[in-house]
Amino acid sequence: MTTMIEINALTAGNDFEMEISRDKFNEICDPLIQKMVPIVTGLLEDAKMSPDQIDQIVLVGGTSRIPKVQEILQGLFNGKELNHKINPDEAVAYGATLLAAQLTGYVQKVKLKDVIPLDLGIEVELGEEDHRMSLMINKNTEVPCRFEKHYSTVMAN
Repeated sequence: MTTMIEINALTAGNDFEMEISRDKFNEICDPLIQKMVPIVTGLLEDAKMSPDQIDQIVLVGGTSRIPKVQEILQGLFNGKELNHKINPDEAVAYGATLLAAQLTGYVQKVKLKDVIPLDLGIEVELGEEDHRMSLMINKNTEVPCRFEKHYSTVMAN
């Protein structure tokens, strides 16, 4: 299986055209695709869940159409079928609708949480060459949240 890639006016008015096979595409993309494995396993750990506790796997966005991505995810979830009933391009709007319904009190069964995806902090200087992050808000803290701590600067500006 092959497909043609065409990009009009890629550089200085020159067009780019190339035929690529599924195997070559997978080979080129594999390092990027493999980066999702620790992300997915990390999300499960953060949620304190195992793959068996997941009811449905719904993929969102263009990358979700790549067969290799689907294959790896299905393997991570012990062969569980992926949900293809939701249009990946509409899933974000659907999630936003659920959140709006929950916030207005229209839907109360669904529990949606908006959380901070990464630890947030500021860089502090402990010595001439020793800089560290002073943690302000832990990842997975529900939004909105509030944090207060006072800092002093060692230099102007």
